[in-house]
Amino acid sequence: MSDLSRRPQIDIVLAVVALLLLQTPPHAWAGEQPWLPVSPTSLAAGKPVVDARADAEVLFHRVRVVEQYAQGYFGSNIAHYVRTQVFTDRGRDQESRVEIPIRKGTEIGGIRARSVRKDGGVTELQSSQVIEKEIVKASGRALRVMTFVIPGAETGGVLEYQWAEQRGGRSGSGYRIPVQAKVPSREFEITIVPPSIRGLSIKPQIDAFNMEPFLLRNADGTYTLRASSLPALDEEVYAPPDASVGIEAYLSYQVRVEGEPEDLEQRSPRRFYTAMGAALYKDLKHPKANGAVRKAAAEIIKGKQSQDEALLALERYCRTQVRLGTPSSPGLTAKEIAWLSAPHSPSDVLERGMGSGGDIDMLFLAFAEALGYETSIGLRCDLRELEFDPDDRRITFLDDACVAVKLLGTWRLYAPSERDLPAGVHPWWFEGQTALIPVKNGAAFADHAPARAEQSVVLRRGRLRLTADGTLEGDVATTYTGHLAHPVRKRYKNLTTTEQTIEAGREQTSLHHGAAVSDVVVEVGQGGSGPTLASAYHIRVPGYAKVTGDRLLLRPSYFAAGRDPLFRSQDRRYPVWFPYRWSEFDSVTIALPEGMFVEGGNIAPPALPSRTYGQQSVTLTQSADRRVVELTRSFTFGNEEGLRFAADGYADLKRSFDAFQRQDDFTISLLREGTEAAR
Repeated sequence: MSDLSRRPQIDIVLAVVALLLLQTPPHAWAGEQPWLPVSPTSLAAGKPVVDARADAEVLFHRVRVVEQYAQGYFGSNIAHYVRTQVFTDRGRDQESRVEIPIRKGTEIGGIRARSVRKDGGVTELQSSQVIEKEIVKASGRALRVMTFVIPGAETGGVLEYQWAEQRGGRSGSGYRIPVQAKVPSREFEITIVPPSIRGLSIKPQIDAFNMEPFLLRNADGTYTLRASSLPALDEEVYAPPDASVGIEAYLSYQVRVEGEPEDLEQRSPRRFYTAMGAALYKDLKHPKANGAVRKAAAEIIKGKQSQDEALLALERYCRTQVRLGTPSSPGLTAKEIAWLSAPHSPSDVLERGMGSGGDIDMLFLAFAEALGYETSIGLRCDLRELEFDPDDRRITFLDDACVAVKLLGTWRLYAPSERDLPAGVHPWWFEGQTALIPVKNGAAFADHAPARAEQSVVLRRGRLRLTADGTLEGDVATTYTGHLAHPVRKRYKNLTTTEQTIEAGREQTSLHHGAAVSDVVVEVGQGGSGPTLASAYHIRVPGYAKVTGDRLLLRPSYFAAGRDPLFRSQDRRYPVWFPYRWSEFDSVTIALPEGMFVEGGNIAPPALPSRTYGQQSVTLTQSADRRVVELTRSFTFGNEEGLRFAADGYADLKRSFDAFQRQDDFTISLLREGTEAAR
């Protein structure tokens, strides 16, 4: 799997879509906009208008889009200005912390911010207070942001900030501009300054989602879209991407060339994609397979019982036996950098055992064509941004390319250059949705089914001992596979051994307050089920069991107990979209303190409802001498019930996960030997 910018044969997609060349040279940030006066009257009013219950309200969010064209290149400079008034302490604390998303193909700069107090005093943000980091949203999706805290925030005062975005690659074909904020908004406005190019008529168009668009042409040749009284965009755990549920403005352009019979942008989505697929197919370069490639392909699939197994074997070979590299990859020799900087044939990549993402994908294509398969590419969206719909024309988001092979009359999708997932599994944000496949006479469409729960597993084992003061201590081992391993592998594999130890310790101490972690070993490796992340460590948790008189109250499900509820809210506004299916398997043995036993011998966890979304089993047993308790837990989600749930089914889903949590938080009482209840 590789970015479009690394695939010369894929770049034509965006050219066909936009009818323009979409590489963007460096250009200056938009000039700073002057701060607009803050009216003393508005500060004195101090009441929300859109929603009387709001803790804060966006007074305005103004966006100015300037499309630039120079020497055959396009680029976009997008300036934002947001002003918010806060009405409660909660609103002050929430809105003074600003996070500006850094989306793919976007650079962020020109950040300024200030607070205006009720007495008119102003405090400015210092540039050193702005940092870049990765956050995890309530939906569970990771996102890189530029973040800062506006200093001097005051309840009843105003907070305002500005920033600029530079976009390349997407600028000619269109992009989305979120309209909603986390709090209600009184006014939103976009002003568009289209480029002026001789011989072309370029007109912006807005496809608005969950709102009625009205694009006004101004006398100076600019265009404006306005919206008012906008509700807040709620953040909910496992929600669909904002573009699917929120109010969005999707900006694109109608580009007409003199003598052109019909602009692609004016066709229906299906006709549009058919024309795009046909145009792209003509420019696809099919790799040549020489004798070495044919011989290697035959050797790799030897003994496979089906065509599906054969193609998975080819994908597995590309993922595990061919080193992924770019000229900027760390640890390369000068010769390797020079080699990666030059073009290569599939046989070169096979012989060298190394290549870029595009090189490895082309090697897989050569393998498949050597075996007689019809091949193409698959273009798809990132589900963290938007889900692709062949009846929707937001084509900008088809910005990832994979390999497509026609198998027994059906197109299948492969990602030979993926490094951190097992063969047949793609990053979750590319699974469970439709991909567009250019074919000779147009376009075909194919889905890549989500990986099954048994392909994304966490195995956890704890061998622990409890002391009379409630301290739990012992050795723990954890192994992640599939989608569960994917993010932690990426995080750990670029860390030094010392950094890995520190990170693992930090994770455990965040789960168990006061825990001390030692003897940490982390292995980013390969297992029988594909790439894994394994860790082992010694842990000591003071006060894990609560002391109450002669009793100790112990939660034996060490790995699952004490977690926050997955679904806290009683109500749900948006559908629930789980990212992937997964399984958990826990084994915990706890040696009890000398002279203490389970009270009454009752160790049965609470029963589950007769019907649940997801399957969980928890058993707790004692050794014959009653000195050791052993817990076994298994949990599986997604194989039977699917991954998406309508908002009106939320109550049943929440009920299931609340029941699972009650089992995980199950507490047993330990009594000292000789007390009446312990006999």
